[in-house]
Amino acid sequence: ADILKKRLRQWWQIGADIAVYTCFSGQAQYLRNKLQATSFAGIDVRLVQEPYFKAHAISLFSPVYTLDDSAPYNFDRGAEILENLTVNTQQRIIVFGDQRIFKPNLHSAVGNFAKLLLKQTEDDLGEGSTKQLDRDKEEAS
Repeated sequence: ADILKKRLRQWWQIGADIAVYTCFSGQAQYLRNKLQATSFAGIDVRLVQEPYFKAHAISLFSPVYTLDDSAPYNFDRGAEILENLTVNTQQRIIVFGDQRIFKPNLHSAVGNFAKLLLKQTEDDLGEGSTKQLDRDKEEAS
């Protein structure tokens, strides 16, 4: 968590546009309230299932579910739900929670999202978007 806070602060300080996506309206409201009391008050909090047409550089996604919960999850009931998240993210998606629920062998929205996360991880090992954000920060200072 401390590493994430540090990275979030770095991205925020260089002007990265950040959004937090969640599946539940109660969690979204809670996060909005908590962020308003911090230096991250400008971070947009969205419900992943709502159509949204503003792109963000970085999207944080909290699926809430774990491998112990039974599928389908509320965001796996149609391809468009997770597609909203991927289309509206320009550089990086960061998932908080149990990433084991995203299985690339599934032929569903969750499976497609898992494939995207794997590709993003492969990109990070090469010339990925996190490295680009680091370069942007160096240029800004």
